Amino acid sequence: METPYSRLVNAMREEGEYNNSFEMAVCVVASIDPLAISYNNVLIDHNIYCNEGWIYPEDPLEEILEGEEYVSGSLKSYLNELNRKLKIQAGDTVMVQRVGNSFLVLGKAVMM
Repeated sequence: METPYSRLVNAMREEGEYNNSFEMAVCVVASIDPLAISYNNVLIDHNIYCNEGWIYPEDPLEEILEGEEYVSGSLKSYLNELNRKLKIQAGDTVMVQRVGNSFLVLGKAVMM
């Protein structure tokens, strides 16, 4: 038996699915400059949004850390290595969320 409450819950679920149907995908970075990805075997080179720190080679982190006298050498080394690993290169596998006609690069996908 359907109650007013169950009808309301079903309507909310349907609207939620309609408005929140963003696709997640595993893609391959085709190039960095300009940024392009292979999305479902289709090359996409526009409307891609990514953290600029992940793709641009000029990165001031190392110089900034060198100027910090109260940060230990091991922490500086760890942060620099982590920063290098987060950088996206051509051929890397990344997680991408599609929102309409835009593609948001969420980060590297690491296979374990």
